[in-house]
Amino acid sequence: MLLQFELCGQDTTGSSYAFRLDQALNFTRLVLKDVRLVCGNDALAETWSSAVHGVGASNRALTAPLYLTLDCLTDSNIAHFLPATYPANDPRNTVVSNGRIDISHALSNTGTLEEAGKRRTFDYTLVEGDTHWPEGKVLTFGLAHRSLEHAGQYGPVTALDSTTWDRSCRLVVTLEATGGQQSAVSVPSTEVPLYSGDGGSGAEPTIAAASFDQPTELGGADTHQTAYLFASTAGDSKNIRPHHLGPFTCAAGQELMLFNVYQGTTVHTHRTGLTSVANVDTYLRALAPDASKGYGAIYYANSAGVTYSQHTNRYYVIAVTPLSGGGEGQ
Repeated sequence: MLLQFELCGQDTTGSSYAFRLDQALNFTRLVLKDVRLVCGNDALAETWSSAVHGVGASNRALTAPLYLTLDCLTDSNIAHFLPATYPANDPRNTVVSNGRIDISHALSNTGTLEEAGKRRTFDYTLVEGDTHWPEGKVLTFGLAHRSLEHAGQYGPVTALDSTTWDRSCRLVVTLEATGGQQSAVSVPSTEVPLYSGDGGSGAEPTIAAASFDQPTELGGADTHQTAYLFASTAGDSKNIRPHHLGPFTCAAGQELMLFNVYQGTTVHTHRTGLTSVANVDTYLRALAPDASKGYGAIYYANSAGVTYSQHTNRYYVIAVTPLSGGGEGQ
């Protein structure tokens, strides 16, 4: 399946745009096929003087390197080529970036027609492995450049501004998803059996954090046949990683419960009161978030966009017996 995203200066004044999937997508491999680019702009050109050390014997007319930025990748995906900046004291400060790809150079206003319609074929693998993107997932693509503000020196990579991204600019990104893609209506429901540690109508379930901290899905040894890992974080200040977000169902007379193993030691639970949840992420984000524990009070995320990804989190769904008189476990 080919996915194509077009961003034009005529349509938006910003050099990035958030696209929203109108149906769920399952795949085993995602490839950046090609990028088509028009960006003719004198503000992205600079003449470097031969008087500057290291430029050479004559002046050089240069145009700024351009980069595709994308937010649909995580640390578990394949990285491409460029140093990235991470939070202070992060040991990964020399790791290549998987959110920014060198795609081309800017074109000057005197560029030929052949250059103005420039297309580059990449065939770069971005994601490899079973992946589920839910309906409504947001994919943000943008164009950035390594600035040439100072003759003879490249500056930092920055998003194009209102001067460098103008009505002449156009960016088209084509991705190819292969292996098991399914529409939202055909994503199979997972029947969640009664949790092995269910406490019945008179007690909360017994959940031992240590039994769920190293799940097999993340290369660990924990087995959990009556619990399903639907998302996780790695404690690396990156985004939540979704696994299988649904649909989930359970038998009549039971309810689905979501829980989080936080930092490998603490369990936080949320009773849904439902026998069916189509998409766990959508369900959680529709709740009013707790000020300190996020949606569902399980450290999932909150309305300010915080994902608690500076902590190690494992998020599971189980089926339990409703408590007598109802209520939620926090």
